[in-house]
Amino acid sequence: MNESAKINIGKVAALKKLREKVSELSDVMKELGEPILGDLALLPAIYEAYKRVFQRRGCPDEATSVRNRKKFLMVVLYLYSPKALAGDRMRMGLRKKVSELFGLTTSTPISDNCAGLIVQYHAYAGFRRDVDLIFQEVLDSLDDKLIVTD
Repeated sequence: MNESAKINIGKVAALKKLREKVSELSDVMKELGEPILGDLALLPAIYEAYKRVFQRRGCPDEATSVRNRKKFLMVVLYLYSPKALAGDRMRMGLRKKVSELFGLTTSTPISDNCAGLIVQYHAYAGFRRDVDLIFQEVLDSLDDKLIVTD
């Protein structure tokens, strides 16, 4: 047997340290990925708040355009499925419910519209401004529905 052979205890210690880091990161990812809302029954109220933004602008038909639907999706994903904005799968049932709100017969356009939302939010000030405005309108409209009573 080779007398110079030794167990590399540093390798084991590095593995242990990495395991701890991965566990910490997993906890952080879980916390950051927690949805703000869970009740999909609130989606119609969220959609109405979204449409109000365009009604106030005097262009209610704009609420159904693909460009603006993406803004709605950004808000909905942030509220219900933030992990989807980071590349994970969308929460089960959310795509179908959003499709129904827009009167779509398939949910494929919803999936297609989700691609690149974060890039658009970062790159385009108008998109970001509208998303933030819609988000605020949604929060304001849900304020009374989200109050927890003791």
